[in-house]
Amino acid sequence: MLVGAGDIATCTGTNDSATADLLDGIAGTVFTTGDHVYDDGTAEEFANCYHPTWGRHRARTRPTPGNHDYYSAGAKPYFNYFGHRAGAASKGYYSYSLGSWDVVALNSNLSVRKGSAQERWLRDDLAANPADCTVVYWHHPLFSSGRYGGDSRVRPIWDALYAAGVDVVVNGHEHSYERFAKQTPTGKLERHGPRQFVVGTGGIRLRPFGPRQPNSVVREDGTWGVLKLTLRAGGYDWRFLPIAGQTFTDSGTAACVDPGPPVPVSLVVDGFQRSVVGGWGAADLGGSYGLTGTRSDFSVAAGAGGVRVPAGGTRSALLKEVSQRDVELAVRVRADKAPAGGWGQFASVVGRRVAVSSGSPQLQYRGRLRLLPGGGVEVAATKLGMSTRSGPTVPA
Repeated sequence: MLVGAGDIATCTGTNDSATADLLDGIAGTVFTTGDHVYDDGTAEEFANCYHPTWGRHRARTRPTPGNHDYYSAGAKPYFNYFGHRAGAASKGYYSYSLGSWDVVALNSNLSVRKGSAQERWLRDDLAANPADCTVVYWHHPLFSSGRYGGDSRVRPIWDALYAAGVDVVVNGHEHSYERFAKQTPTGKLERHGPRQFVVGTGGIRLRPFGPRQPNSVVREDGTWGVLKLTLRAGGYDWRFLPIAGQTFTDSGTAACVDPGPPVPVSLVVDGFQRSVVGGWGAADLGGSYGLTGTRSDFSVAAGAGGVRVPAGGTRSALLKEVSQRDVELAVRVRADKAPAGGWGQFASVVGRRVAVSSGSPQLQYRGRLRLLPGGGVEVAATKLGMSTRSGPTVPA
């Protein structure tokens, strides 16, 4: 059993006491989705406002921090209060097991950009613990109909969760309850995607919704309560439990995600459907190109990125690196004429670069085309500076 909420305690209200009363009658592990005590997460607020209510369940609580916890420098009172249960104080993200389920707690107050320490840890942790069923929780939601809307900073987290076939995501931050349909990180309905719950109903004042966001199935902004997840082999049940005197509830049952075939996630896309003189501009997805060589040799027109390479010269256009495994790369290359002589013309696509050691050049894994005088094409896979595997020469 996993039960909890976020956005919890204040010394000026009683709804946190009412939600704590719900916990008194539910066995299992308590999760929190941040903002434990208002307004500033100080040691005094934890002692005087949180501890008398939810604090009586501290021994079985596995928390995650919210932005109000970080209103105190480094969220130090939060980490001091929960101790080892909150993970390392410099991180605040960790994982554990509940029966056959893998449970991951993240810290969205730290960097979660692609390639960050936390994002890399998450991917490694999911790969090292390939459970059939996984639930992940943190503070800031990617999808929300609340005051703040979705927080796009956490998109890299969702990319990793979707790729790994994670089942359930639980967030707080918005002072309301909302359940979304299974979806992709881009908000497309997808039966293999995670189901997200926003449960900012732990006791702090509630806030009204804004416009309903796509794929929002159930939402309620007038009821305090907790979300109870009954985790079983191959599936789970959910139920939102309201405090005494309120009646809204939401419940259901579901099987865990069958990941099926891996679903590709696009990192870089460029159809060159633009017009640029003196460069290549920005890709449709992947950022702006960094160029080496004379800018006037680069242009974009008629659905192609063009580059003029003088005899004996080298030109390159590179996008910002991303940290990703198992990448497929497809590029279409066209020459306006065959080389006149010599070794021909080389065109390479860098698919992977790996740092070997400090001070050493990166290894580059390339797909290389050699355009031969007379019109033939030689195809090779190369590891720069190491070895080359050549394919057949294709006649013109």
